[in-house]
Amino acid sequence: MKKVGEYLKFHFIQGPREIVRMTANFLIFFWHYFSVGLLARTLFSPWKRIYVPKTISGFRPDEWFNRVTFNLISRTIGAFIRSFVILTGLLVCCLAVLLSCCLVFFWFFSLPGTLAIFLLKEAKKGDIQSPFKLNQFLKLKFTGTPLATVSVEDKEEVTRWFERNEKQKAQFSRFWELDNLLVIPGIGKDWAAGYTLTLDQYTADLAAPQYYSSHLVGRQKETKRIEEVLSGMTKRGCLLVGEPGVGKQTMVENFAKKSQEGRTLPALERKRVLLFHLSSLLGEAKTKDEARQRVLEILEEAGRAGNVILTIDNFDQVVTSQEDRIDLTPVFIQAMDQIGLAIIGLTTPDNFAKFIFPNQKILQYFEKIEVAAPNSAEALIILEDILPFFESKTGVVVTFPALKEIIKLSGRWVIDIPFPEKAIELLDDCLVNSQGKKQKYLQPEDVCQVLAEKTKIPLTQLTRLEREKIEQIEEILHRRVIDQEQAITEIAKALRRKKAGVTAGGRPIGAFLFLGPTGVGKTETAKALAEALFGSEKQMIRLDMAQFEGEEAAERLIGSFAKKEPGILTSAVRENPYAVLLLDEIEKANLKVQHLFLTAVDEGYLADAFGKKVNFENLLIIGTSNAGAEFIREKLTSSPDTLDTHDTYPQLSSDLVDFVLRQGLFSPEFINRFDAVVVYQPLGLEELLQIARLQLEQLNQRLAEKKISLEITDEMVEKIAHLGFDPVFGARPMKRVIADKVEDVIAKRLLAGEIKRGERIKIEI
Repeated sequence: MKKVGEYLKFHFIQGPREIVRMTANFLIFFWHYFSVGLLARTLFSPWKRIYVPKTISGFRPDEWFNRVTFNLISRTIGAFIRSFVILTGLLVCCLAVLLSCCLVFFWFFSLPGTLAIFLLKEAKKGDIQSPFKLNQFLKLKFTGTPLATVSVEDKEEVTRWFERNEKQKAQFSRFWELDNLLVIPGIGKDWAAGYTLTLDQYTADLAAPQYYSSHLVGRQKETKRIEEVLSGMTKRGCLLVGEPGVGKQTMVENFAKKSQEGRTLPALERKRVLLFHLSSLLGEAKTKDEARQRVLEILEEAGRAGNVILTIDNFDQVVTSQEDRIDLTPVFIQAMDQIGLAIIGLTTPDNFAKFIFPNQKILQYFEKIEVAAPNSAEALIILEDILPFFESKTGVVVTFPALKEIIKLSGRWVIDIPFPEKAIELLDDCLVNSQGKKQKYLQPEDVCQVLAEKTKIPLTQLTRLEREKIEQIEEILHRRVIDQEQAITEIAKALRRKKAGVTAGGRPIGAFLFLGPTGVGKTETAKALAEALFGSEKQMIRLDMAQFEGEEAAERLIGSFAKKEPGILTSAVRENPYAVLLLDEIEKANLKVQHLFLTAVDEGYLADAFGKKVNFENLLIIGTSNAGAEFIREKLTSSPDTLDTHDTYPQLSSDLVDFVLRQGLFSPEFINRFDAVVVYQPLGLEELLQIARLQLEQLNQRLAEKKISLEITDEMVEKIAHLGFDPVFGARPMKRVIADKVEDVIAKRLLAGEIKRGERIKIEI
């Protein structure tokens, strides 16, 4: 009985209502398609704006007769063609209403026929809501992962994704829906506009179908503001300011489609939004004056057309004469002020601040609209939206965990490109890689491998270490750094605070100041941290700050705009943004250099001499200094247990900081920016013996490649420790002693053929 009631409701209420709604949609479409309203408003306008204006003063009968005759003919042709199209459109609308009335009439008297439609509708409805179909989609997107182990949140997200896809498919299949009908461009919308023969050679229609397109996610506020500015009277242009890849052009494409379909504010309906390839035009001009004249002619043509909105990418390049650019400000002002041309400019925040903001004349005609990068959740929806296109092109199915991994890894490790561009690029790279390997499915480990190859970062090791949450960091560091218990404990605590998210974000991974005598393990700790956090001790940028004492030091680090030279520091970080940044003898650097690092630690970035930001968020910054070494020795001599307990170490650290501040080696602001000031103690006999044994064992690891080994005795270790220690340089000379006393002997015997494979070598020192 329930189904019978539903059918009767469908037959007598829902069906007729749907026919009426469908008719209303077609009436709106026909009104749009035949441009009835627009053609009626411009009924007696000159055809394609072809008319002869008055160009001479006074009254001349022949000139007046020719001008009036020509313009009358143009208006008559326009009125005739427009009238014909308007009448055709009205006739079609009347036929649609008549057909609708007939359809409703026959609907009521065709019970068996409507029953078949009802059953078909129910079948499609059940297909969309089918648990089986959803389950198949879930299995496909979690290929390789048992559904029972998938989190509830992931299942809910994929379910929402499935429902969006099904709704879109259903929407596209219902051709009578208004959104589908309005996609069809109307006729006659350009008849009231002028010809743009020259302009068309240098522009592209942004409402035309793109290689692939995605629905605009968010951006409601920015899109609304674009419409308000362009339809206003005070300003004729807007500047979209955002980093490359955030979706500025996608926003304009969305606006262009809405305008073409008549879904914008009335003043912007049926406008042609064109991307102006200004660089092509400028490249053809021989002089700047010729370039300005040609641009003005094209802008005048666009203005005369009356239905053009121009979009100019890299707008900063044409409103300033700096850096050999061309200043077209007077040209734009004339076109916007006298002709009423609307312009959308695209630029980046840095270029806006550097080139456009100083130009107050152009800012009087443009409103700045900031376009921020979407967050990771919005970027995920964008990827879900465009994924069917990529999958159909490559034949590779992207699993949902892989999609999440793309968002996660690109968000952390791709720092020069914002969302969604960096996620889309990584997705593309992964699919190309999968095609090459003839893989049918893209999994998270594939994403990790592709990004590791792209960035040269051992992501697998880093991911494993992150899963352990740096719990084993002390043990890892002690494999290479002997003793220094308190120092390593301080480093581990600071890293755990950062990893747990209890410290402020937007800063480097960590910032440490290592204080202590030479040769006690400060640099070795930095190498161990590079290996632990980034997979290799080669992931280190090492700068000797003694070379940056002069007034030009800061310029050498960040570059020189005047000399067109890149900076040593900013170039190194840009090339290797995931590393330990080791600043040796930082107390010797110029005060301006110290101020640079204040910004890097505080803000997580530095701006180079060219205004480009360099990201420091994935760096571990370590400054080393021998300052206070003698102070530490005196403390140790007067109180040998000073560094042996957790209770006395903080006091020593505090006393040492006070000492270096009194000496004026560092400013309080500089010291306070570090996550920890780590004090290294002078080495004792026991530590020297351990270091000697460790370095000999490292030599044995290298010899193992040749299938030979060195016999390490206590006597050898003691002699190496004795010869390798220097009161000034600590244990630093020990490697030289091992090279002279052990490695040289082994090398000579190898070359002489005295050592055989598998032999254990014994050396007397």
